[in-house]
Amino acid sequence: MSRLRAVVLVLVLGLGLAVQAEAQARIEYVPSAETQFQQAGQLFKSGQIDQAAQILNQLAAARPLHQRSSAALVLLAKAYYRLGRCQDAVQTAQTFLKTFPQSRYLPYARYILAACYAKQGRARDAVPLLAETVATTRDSALQRAAFRALVVLVSRLDRSTLHRVSRRIRDDRAASYLELAEVEVALQRGALSEVIRRGQDLAGSTDVKAVRKRAKELVSIARQLQRGNLRIGVILPLSGYYAEQGKSLLRGIEFALKRNKPEGLQLDLVVRDSESSLLRAIQAAQDMTVDDRIIGVIGELEGDKSIAIGAITSSHHLPLLVPASSLTGVASVGEYVFQMNADLERRGQALAEYAYNELGHRTYATLAPADEYGRQITDAFTERVDELGGSIVAQAWYYESAQDLSRQFKMIRKLGFLRFIADTLKAADSTLVVVPKEKVEAVWKALNDTLKANAKPGDPTNLVDDEDVPVLGIDAMFFPVYTEDIPYVASQYAFYNIRAHPLGGSYWYAPEELRKNKRYVDGLVFVSDWFLDETDPVFLKFRDDFRLLMHANPDRWAAYGYDAMNLLLKAIREGASTREELKDSLEQMEHVQGIRGETTFKGSHRVNSEVNILQFVGGKITRLK
Repeated sequence: MSRLRAVVLVLVLGLGLAVQAEAQARIEYVPSAETQFQQAGQLFKSGQIDQAAQILNQLAAARPLHQRSSAALVLLAKAYYRLGRCQDAVQTAQTFLKTFPQSRYLPYARYILAACYAKQGRARDAVPLLAETVATTRDSALQRAAFRALVVLVSRLDRSTLHRVSRRIRDDRAASYLELAEVEVALQRGALSEVIRRGQDLAGSTDVKAVRKRAKELVSIARQLQRGNLRIGVILPLSGYYAEQGKSLLRGIEFALKRNKPEGLQLDLVVRDSESSLLRAIQAAQDMTVDDRIIGVIGELEGDKSIAIGAITSSHHLPLLVPASSLTGVASVGEYVFQMNADLERRGQALAEYAYNELGHRTYATLAPADEYGRQITDAFTERVDELGGSIVAQAWYYESAQDLSRQFKMIRKLGFLRFIADTLKAADSTLVVVPKEKVEAVWKALNDTLKANAKPGDPTNLVDDEDVPVLGIDAMFFPVYTEDIPYVASQYAFYNIRAHPLGGSYWYAPEELRKNKRYVDGLVFVSDWFLDETDPVFLKFRDDFRLLMHANPDRWAAYGYDAMNLLLKAIREGASTREELKDSLEQMEHVQGIRGETTFKGSHRVNSEVNILQFVGGKITRLK
């Protein structure tokens, strides 16, 4: 009966009564009743139940009705129950139900009454009350306690008695919960065929979302038990170069399993260490394909290894969920490969769409590393800008070191000036559709000649070298650079005085580097596959629970693992118990909220189409979209 502590908490804290007497009796405010009730609550909490009951009895009997009448009756019924005076508890609870039929405390009174009936051996009377409690309470703790008690009592009644009891229930929601309890009992008895049949019928007929969800889970569990324990394979680098990240991701997987595995589900993890080796990853994937009990695999950490094992698992119709790689093309190696992070192509497109549609930018320049990452995301960004009707004014690349980007920034400055001249000329002459190149260059030459003619010794002789003159012809500048390049790129960007809104890729998600370079890139908007909002109550609960269960702090890799395992658990809860069913379920997922962001595979060729658009402003990172 410890679950009934929820009653005390609600009452003692003095939450509003919201009660209405059946006969519309007048309720008066009596100051002394408030003092007495608080005293009774303190006595109850300290274990002095007898003394509390005496005060509560006086409050409940007092007339006219006052602001604590209903609360006193409920707490008095509980006090009688705790004292072993079940008949007094029954009479008190019944008095409450008759006097205050609209009270928010009705579920608590019904639960106390049901507990008394159960103690008196009147299970047939307790069951309808418990079903109504589960169906009507908004207190999740009370609902869980009432449903567990309902399952216990249902297990003690035969079918004919249950049938007679069910006919006494008039509320459809309560009837659905009673039937769900019967399916739970069937699972406990091992009647798997009955669970599947009745669970499917219930899921298809009830309007109660929670009942429908649990009924589907029970059907899935029964099917799995018919086949033996389900298994999920995990291939990660638990030793070698990426061991730290791999172990953290595995902790996230294990935490999701501990926290969110449906009750009764038998699910095992089969974990293999790739040793940060492509060969070992391939061998692990080959081993997993021959175990029919493995219905899905999570792995690997790196893109090349994910592609290799994806080709193997897909050829054996074994779904692979890639939790971390953003490399474009990973999911294309097979129809059973799902990429949880948006790839570089989608990230570039999403940022371009946000910059154009939400920020209103029309002219752009880019500066990126000339490697696979830089070219993939930049190409996607610029192509989408073109499709939207924007203009790429300049594109620059760098190889290896970003310490000296003077050549690139000077080129961008020149092209930015030329664009500004063209836009100015066009604005001055509305008949111009396209400004002739010769006219732009003539103005450019004239401006530089004027600057040179008026220059003093040591002064710049052209606009490109005169950093005091800002470049205004570029709305936004895209820098998909690596974290270690941020200090060099940010400072040189500011030095060359390009007045464009800075945009970035996921490697800008480096709070310490951003704070160090705040004066250069404040207002930066960038795209990321993850975002941990430390002001969000959901994340704070996740973090605290993770620390308690895993004895470690969660990082981005743990969030990847947690979200990946939850996607598989969601599919299993919804009935997936084979490789094909898991694949079909994953393909239909859309807007599934995780710790690091949302996941949508539906209509996106098995690559997550959701990205986080973030902004660094005032020293903090916030999510824009």
